[in-house]
Amino acid sequence: DRGAHQIHTLYNVLLLKKKYGKRVILLRGNHEYTRNLGGTSRHFGFILKEYLDSYFKDQNQLKQYYQNIYNKFLEFTRYLSFVVYIPNYAVLLHGGIPHKNINFLSSLSEEDKEEIVWNDFIDSQEPFLFNYDRGGFYKIGTPLVEAFANKYRIKYIIRAHDHRNSGKWLCNNRVL
Repeated sequence: DRGAHQIHTLYNVLLLKKKYGKRVILLRGNHEYTRNLGGTSRHFGFILKEYLDSYFKDQNQLKQYYQNIYNKFLEFTRYLSFVVYIPNYAVLLHGGIPHKNINFLSSLSEEDKEEIVWNDFIDSQEPFLFNYDRGGFYKIGTPLVEAFANKYRIKYIIRAHDHRNSGKWLCNNRVL
């Protein structure tokens, strides 16, 4: 979702969504979270300007066109869910569960949303630890994962925040 091919990636994901409908689930992550937008998505580079440079001789026209597309992207991200709950099976989210509120599925606060897109998981018997690797937020441990999974009667938490080629199970094989 960042780098030289991010526009192509977004385009291809949207094509998959169009083709397969409900079989493709799009979630809001830290780059799409509106509280951070203008910050995170711009910081990691919504790279479109480079593609458009060759089409516009007037830099003001280019800037206006780029801003218009970027605003449409921001508007689109507001329709993405933070969490998908599949009863008796799994919860899908970008990052991790909130460290203070395992009841968040019924109502998401702004703090919950921020933690959902930024928190990580860790194999630990501590319920949660401060996440120094990200400069904030939390690493959620096995006790909190088990409490959450038992409360909602799910087997798994499936997340996407970290890139892993082969996947990695954490927290008693509850988190992928």
